[in-house]
Amino acid sequence: MFHGPSPDNLNEEQPDSEKPQGIREYILYWLRKARVDVVKSSKTYVRLLRYARPYLHLAAFILILAIVSSFISILPMQLMGVMVDEITFAFRSDGDMPAARTPATEPDKPRSIRPELPIAPGIRRAAHYVSENWMPGRNRVAVIIYVIAAAFVFLHFTTSGISIVSGFIMARLGQTIIFDMRNSVYQHLQKLSLRYFEERRTGDVMSRVINDVNSLQSVIVGPVIGFITDVFTMCWVFYFCFTFDRQLTILSLLVGPALGLATFVFGIFMRKFYRLIRQKIGELNALLQDNLSGIRVIKGFAREDYEFERFREKSDENRRLNIQIARMHALFKPAIGTLMQAGSLFVLLYGGLKVLKNEMRLGVFITFPRYISMLYGPIMRSEERRVGKECRSRWSAYH
Repeated sequence: MFHGPSPDNLNEEQPDSEKPQGIREYILYWLRKARVDVVKSSKTYVRLLRYARPYLHLAAFILILAIVSSFISILPMQLMGVMVDEITFAFRSDGDMPAARTPATEPDKPRSIRPELPIAPGIRRAAHYVSENWMPGRNRVAVIIYVIAAAFVFLHFTTSGISIVSGFIMARLGQTIIFDMRNSVYQHLQKLSLRYFEERRTGDVMSRVINDVNSLQSVIVGPVIGFITDVFTMCWVFYFCFTFDRQLTILSLLVGPALGLATFVFGIFMRKFYRLIRQKIGELNALLQDNLSGIRVIKGFAREDYEFERFREKSDENRRLNIQIARMHALFKPAIGTLMQAGSLFVLLYGGLKVLKNEMRLGVFITFPRYISMLYGPIMRSEERRVGKECRSRWSAYH
């Protein structure tokens, strides 16, 4: 087992006489408490990462695949935008679009004036090559559509291949780390004194060796790779959005601080509930193990009803905590969705006006809201990973 503070101190609450009374003091109290929790969990997490040191080459390879995958994941939306732009431009050039769409006083601007999607020049060059060598005499827009369709297929199979390879390597890396960790924990158990086992129930010890060690697999490997992938995805998306339209990007990110604050506050409460739920599960496992190992004594003294009530109370505590967690998730997701929709609303209003004024391409306008949602997504996922990582790593490290 790992050395650390007693679990009794983990959930130790501040006395009522010392708890803040005002709203400002209450917020500052929770912020200080969250900072202390983050510092403790970070130190524990760094200690746990030492199990991954012998396999850094596998982790580095997974990281490279994650970076490539994060870049590829943002390209399909640009392909769709390029297709919309090319079809719209073809209609206007051929005169098929009604004259009301482009007033005579405001003629359609050349392509070079309005910023286009970064992938558009590459698509046109590929279409030109295909048209000259494989499809001579075919309609230019039709060739571009064929090239975009082929690009969609290529990106899909590339992403699938990367996902398969990284999944296999991550499974191997995770299971190998769990193998080393479980052996280390069991070896440490054999070095502990008899007093340690006398003061702890067998079910608790078994839960630490089996359940908690398994849960740490998703703490050591998954969050690091996921965090780095989200960081690179946000960088790619922000770069492209800023290239498209700086004003629209800044306007759409106005809800970002509110989104981050709401997610941070939600994480503070969820960490408390997740720690409690893991504690209750450990108590339930310990009670079940003790009752099963002492079933002869229970039956000999006719204590079945009494033990059933004890088990029922522990199980009911677990049920109530899970209902509270589900209720908080049910309230949190619509609230976050409202903030994200507010950012999309800014894009629709401001971006739509720019399209009407012929200051933004229609393909860029279609692509922009999807990119903005990709900017918000990592903020939510990072907090969810941090909550789960912190609860699992701290609970296992303190036992």
